[in-house]
Amino acid sequence: MLGVFVRLLGRDDAAYTRNRFPRPVRKEAVAADWRGRGFDFRSQTHWVGQVFEEVSFDFATVVCVFDGSLKISAQGKTWVMTQGDELKVPKWTPLKVRTDRHSPTHWAYGHAWRDLATYSAY
Repeated sequence: MLGVFVRLLGRDDAAYTRNRFPRPVRKEAVAADWRGRGFDFRSQTHWVGQVFEEVSFDFATVVCVFDGSLKISAQGKTWVMTQGDELKVPKWTPLKVRTDRHSPTHWAYGHAWRDLATYSAY
C-alpha cells in the first residue's frame, strides 16, 4: 500500500489513509483502483466556501482529493484531506464536507457496487 494507514476501527467506522495515492494524483489511477475494489468513480470541483451539510448515502462511500483540500466530518471526527488522501465511509453515515482552502478543490467520490446492486428506492 502506498499510503501510511492512519485509522481503521470496526467494519462500521470510517477509515482514513494519508497519501493513499502518489502525487500528482491521476484520476485514471484512482478510478482503476476503486473499480478493482468495487467502487464507482465520480469527480467533482468544490468551490471556495462550498459546504455539504449532513449528507448521507445508502452506499459505502470512498473519497479522494486530487488537488486542494477538503475538511470532512463524520462519526464525531474531522479529517483535513489533501492531495492523495483517501477516506472510506460506511453507508448511512452523515457527513459534512467543506472546502478548507482559498481556491477550488478537485476531488472524487465513489459508491460501493455491492450497495448499488441491492439499492431499492422503496
